[in-house]
Amino acid sequence: MSKRIIIIIPTNSGIGGAENRFFSLWCELSKMGLNIWLACSKNLFCDLIDSHNLISHNLKLKQFYIPFTFSTGRGYSKSCKDFISKYCNLDDILHFVLEHPTFSPAQSTIFSSTCTSLKLFNWNGKFVQLLSPLFADITDVLDPSIFSLYKKLYKYKKSIYLTKCSFTNIDLFRPNFPKKKQIVFLGRFSSEKQILPFCKSIPLIDKLLKSQMHNYSFLIIGNGPLLNVIQSIIASNSFLNINVTLINTYTPHVYLNDSEIFVSLQRFNNYPSKSLIEAIAAGNLIIATDCGQTNTLAKHEFTRYIPEKFKPVDLAKAALSLCGLDDITKTEMAMIGRKFVSTTHSLSRASNYYKNIYNKISN
Repeated sequence: MSKRIIIIIPTNSGIGGAENRFFSLWCELSKMGLNIWLACSKNLFCDLIDSHNLISHNLKLKQFYIPFTFSTGRGYSKSCKDFISKYCNLDDILHFVLEHPTFSPAQSTIFSSTCTSLKLFNWNGKFVQLLSPLFADITDVLDPSIFSLYKKLYKYKKSIYLTKCSFTNIDLFRPNFPKKKQIVFLGRFSSEKQILPFCKSIPLIDKLLKSQMHNYSFLIIGNGPLLNVIQSIIASNSFLNINVTLINTYTPHVYLNDSEIFVSLQRFNNYPSKSLIEAIAAGNLIIATDCGQTNTLAKHEFTRYIPEKFKPVDLAKAALSLCGLDDITKTEMAMIGRKFVSTTHSLSRASNYYKNIYNKISN
């Protein structure tokens, strides 16, 4: 395809699951011969390069070094219109990711709805999300429940599609057996990830496991606004003699490939969590909050579910039920999870889905 596909990303977006997931996809699509361009800040582009351990001059992916910012909020639409009028050709395909599309009658437009729950927005944000399909030729929806809502609201539009899958690099995330006796949290340190309730539950989890002769360490991976609070919690006296490590890394596979249990504690919904898919591919058993569409990814064959508003005892009992299994059973469960992810959440499957969308809008 010779047409330019221009991906528009708000400048003040940080690097989260959606950014990492899509960046891997765009790199793959570029290798497949699609003419992909990113419209974002130079800083965000460099951060994405660093987070994937890539060298920019080896990429087929191209980037606009735009002299202004795609701010979110009131200035966003004006920034997009300024960019489109100055840099875009009439036959370009505009793909809006992470923010709502701007009406552009001259170009074909795609809107990727990465929202996993409307509960994450205030009323204004919900209103914008619900109106977004009006301004796009094709709407690509990540969450099944939001997809159903869009289909009800826009019965006349046949160009609303449910994203086939999220994905991960199953060659990079590969289990190393025997596994370390380790429980891992990986994610942004923010309230919707429920990192603070997890940290406060660690002493009880450790106590219950040790009472049954299970000696596990705890690894917390990530960064975010609650970092200082987490550091204070794990430095308290209640964490004496508990093996807890706090790190941030661009290479999570190094740790997930060795760890045994992964906690996925998101509020509202945790489908399709990038870190959860990575953990399953790496052979981790899962403890997950039972909310939203999470159980479509964290299948019961390798998962223990706890309430969305869990208590420390809920998490401790779930951990004990997994840690107490024999090693053969753990390995069998881990491989069931890996096989599931390898079949349904591969990068090639996702790449073909988006390539078909670009072909549809091009034709």
